[in-house]
Amino acid sequence: MISFFRNIKHLFTMYNLFLLINLRLERGDFKLRVRALEVERQMDRAKIVQKNIFNSVIACGLLNTGILLSSVSTGPFASKLALRSIFGVAALIGARVPLGLRELKKLDEYNERYLFKKKR
Repeated sequence: MISFFRNIKHLFTMYNLFLLINLRLERGDFKLRVRALEVERQMDRAKIVQKNIFNSVIACGLLNTGILLSSVSTGPFASKLALRSIFGVAALIGARVPLGLRELKKLDEYNERYLFKKKR
């Protein structure tokens, strides 16, 4: 019996909260935000492009470091293991760039097919 009254009290509390929010919305205290699908699509595309640029810059930097260390070839960083590991990491990160471009192409095809028709 107590839970019944508790539920009724909760119902009135929620109704009063709804009325308060509705009143504040009508007065202009709240501003409704609507997510635009076009903005979401552009943000997803920009995220993929930024990831590809970051991967290519890191790969080029590691490749440049490896070439520089192999040409100097003195000190502890000029060992074969260090150079191979630098070139290997550069190759692995560099191999992610074409995969990212393929992901970008798939996203563009999906957006063109389902969401956004390009004007021709």
